[in-house]
Amino acid sequence: MIGDDDHGRPTWLTVAMGGAAGFLVGVVLMLVLSPDQDADTRTVTVPPPRAAQPTATTPASRPPPTATTPTTTTPTVRTVPVPDVSGEQLDVARERVEAAGLAVEVTGGGAFGVIAESNWVVASQSPPAGEAIAPGDIVTLTAERPD
Repeated sequence: MIGDDDHGRPTWLTVAMGGAAGFLVGVVLMLVLSPDQDADTRTVTVPPPRAAQPTATTPASRPPPTATTPTTTTPTVRTVPVPDVSGEQLDVARERVEAAGLAVEVTGGGAFGVIAESNWVVASQSPPAGEAIAPGDIVTLTAERPD
């Protein structure tokens, strides 16, 4: 028989080819039978804690504050609005969010995740568009296949 040695046993090549074929069949079945990840998956992203705001202190070398000397300063916290990227191609949405000075986290993408961002669109985003957040904060984009 083809693939057998002189004693009727399969050769190593026959065994290896059978294993590879079984693996390939398993991958195809997983892709075909896996449920739609977007319908059942809910991702919640919690922003990282913000650093403590500095407060003014009075060193020992300074005189005590008077009625006209302020004792604390209020630092100006810079914020940026989250751009509206819902419905855009994922690669374009990532560029817009990063150009605003924000970090991007992508969720969704099915069994293998997002491999080529240009093949996906943004189904939702968190925080929502227009919300003012600190530069460097994370914007979570949930990806889905375009219709």
